Amino acid sequence: LFQVDNLFSTGLVNVTLDKEGNAFYEIVAPAAWDYIEADDQLMKTAEKADIIVFGSLAQRNKKTRETIQKILDLNKINIFDVNLRPPYDNHDVISDTLYKTKICKLNDLEILKLAEWYGFESDLHEAAIGIREKFGCEIVCVTRGSHGASLLRNNEWVEDPGFKVVVKDTVGAGDSFLAALIKGFLEDKPNDELLEDANLLGAYVVTKDGPTPMLNFDRIEKIRKERKEKK
Repeated sequence: LFQVDNLFSTGLVNVTLDKEGNAFYEIVAPAAWDYIEADDQLMKTAEKADIIVFGSLAQRNKKTRETIQKILDLNKINIFDVNLRPPYDNHDVISDTLYKTKICKLNDLEILKLAEWYGFESDLHEAAIGIREKFGCEIVCVTRGSHGASLLRNNEWVEDPGFKVVVKDTVGAGDSFLAALIKGFLEDKPNDELLEDANLLGAYVVTKDGPTPMLNFDRIEKIRKERKEKK
């Protein structure tokens, strides 16, 4: 499923990496994805979907924002990957979207920003509780870079320390983390298992160049085994 825009170019993001492999993004605007139409084909496809995965950056423009919000109103399993990238960190857009969100994933800096906006405690756990109670999110997941991630679900707060690996390229780590998290959610895995699996896949991806490397499951499980042996 795709749309063709004859006025605006395909989206472009210029990425630079520092010595540690951390990525810095220049997101070119405007782009075709700023003008996604809620046409019949898109809405019919969305109506058949079980899960809607979306972000906040895609809502920087009114046209695509209206399309995404219309899809969210279908009340599927809405999974929100928060991206607070100034100047596109719109308070009202984030609020409106969180009210329609079942699973929210954001990083430790982003959740502290939300805590500041909404008057939550600055502790990660308390801020996650604040998001759940204010917006009704079933799961709040907080990524913490090389320090792993934390997850709030069903009044249980679990933490995973992450995996120590040699970083080549961090681009794509967050998306791969979220993909594994969604898979674990659909398989109804215990919170600690799905969080570990999400951290594991994210750790594997940063050892490779590019955001979508081929998955070597033997190597992935070796990373898991190495951490267990060090405990």
